[in-house]
Amino acid sequence: MSEVFLNRDFIKPLEQFISAIPERRNAGIAGGAGETAPFADIFQGLITTVEATNSIEEAAALAAANGDADQLHTLTIASVKADLALQLFVQLRNKAHDAYSEIMRMGS
Repeated sequence: MSEVFLNRDFIKPLEQFISAIPERRNAGIAGGAGETAPFADIFQGLITTVEATNSIEEAAALAAANGDADQLHTLTIASVKADLALQLFVQLRNKAHDAYSEIMRMGS
């Protein structure tokens, strides 16, 4: 179980932003109505990351509570990763909200 927590590829932050590459951005604009926007893909990737880190943190906490955890630092690492993923998501959501509010003020 500890190899899951210590895997360096546990969070792949750059993969969430692959959709921001200009070629993908232009393809999304020119594509049909069934395609999602790159902006939505970024937030969906962040939501998936937050859910994954939270579920792994819960599994580590349950293992520690049951006495099955060999190394308690894996629980701490999983907890910090889950917290950082949530903080990143909240900060990006706040920035998106601020940008939206600023755009809405421009029209007034």
